[in-house]
Amino acid sequence: MFLKTNELQCLLVYLDAFSYQEINYLNEKITNMGKQIIFIQTEETVKLPNNSLLIQETFQDRVFGPRKIIESAMRLTDLASYQMILVSKDHLKLKSAVHLPISTVLFNENPHINYNDIGNLPDLKLGNIRGIPELFKKTTGYFSEVFSTHLSKKSKWSESGYIFKFFAHSEKTNLEIISGGRYFGPKHSLYESSQLSKRIRKSKNETSQDNLFNDIFFSIIKVINEVQNVNGITRVPSRPEKKDRLAPIVSLLSKRLGTVDLSPNLSCKHNYPPHKNLNKEQRFMNVKDQFSARLHNSLDHVVLIDDVFTTGATMLECAKELYNAGIKKVTGVVLGVNQFADEFMDRFISCEKCGGKLQLFLNKRNYSAFYGCTEYQEHQCPTHSYGDGLKRMVTENSFDLVNTNEEF
Repeated sequence: MFLKTNELQCLLVYLDAFSYQEINYLNEKITNMGKQIIFIQTEETVKLPNNSLLIQETFQDRVFGPRKIIESAMRLTDLASYQMILVSKDHLKLKSAVHLPISTVLFNENPHINYNDIGNLPDLKLGNIRGIPELFKKTTGYFSEVFSTHLSKKSKWSESGYIFKFFAHSEKTNLEIISGGRYFGPKHSLYESSQLSKRIRKSKNETSQDNLFNDIFFSIIKVINEVQNVNGITRVPSRPEKKDRLAPIVSLLSKRLGTVDLSPNLSCKHNYPPHKNLNKEQRFMNVKDQFSARLHNSLDHVVLIDDVFTTGATMLECAKELYNAGIKKVTGVVLGVNQFADEFMDRFISCEKCGGKLQLFLNKRNYSAFYGCTEYQEHQCPTHSYGDGLKRMVTENSFDLVNTNEEF
């Protein structure tokens, strides 16, 4: 979902790979809505509609990222960066922008995102150009993110959203993964804006989010089932010393979808060391031969679920064992893909009474969320609704054009 946008007014479009027909379509649609569109000229000259606003990308922009471009657009339009969305067909153009206070959209017809890009995902991946003007009309985003975001006890951010797909590989296994969204860890600047991330962290120690996660998995697997029948569902099992957190969710999903619950058929054999502080190669070695799958009958298609995808080491190892046990096809489904932390970004809002940083809290009695300082109860400090807090988070952490005139 768009965690860095309020009052969307302007579209910034990198011109590379856009046809004139696509450019003209966007220009007509956006201007007819009374919004603004600015084109970013890259190395190749592209034909533009008359009277178009244009910014030329420089060598410095290509090296250091689009901050100067965004600031130029702010001066041209007298708008804030949180009122803009940056669109490109090239994921590389957006990688540095995802850590800036502007929303980003990747638009191309490739149904899969490259595995090497999944740690720096834009706010949305679109495959149809008609979806771009719609961003000015409706609230949307990745499905897991919008569905798990509650504005009140009963009101969600949205009941529908987008999923994205990618392939993960190991020496012996190729696995298609379908994700409902992004996961931001505690060190990421968007952690205190993301209800999905907070809920995933909360689910590590309690079951209060199980019904919500069950609904998310159910909706995604239902879509998969329409393309190819799903015969069974299982999960990445926890180590023997840990609680099998996802097994109850698999049980509920299997009953709702009328499929086989394969959780008893996939197990973790040993208490292998935690992944924390291990790099990608070490994680794959850490879980090698740590799982076991046993089936009485071969099945055509099984869905393997997990909450967060980081490198895919555990999911690929589990998929390998399922294939070895006779499963013909395994599809991975996750709530979110872990995003690389932008540890140099300091994004926060402060309590107006004590000056402490406000944190995002989940209500213990229902799915609502609110902002408050760490000791809001003890200090009797005010709290804020999620909507009001997020709006402050967005507007107070935008680009400030003062003191941004330094030269390279």
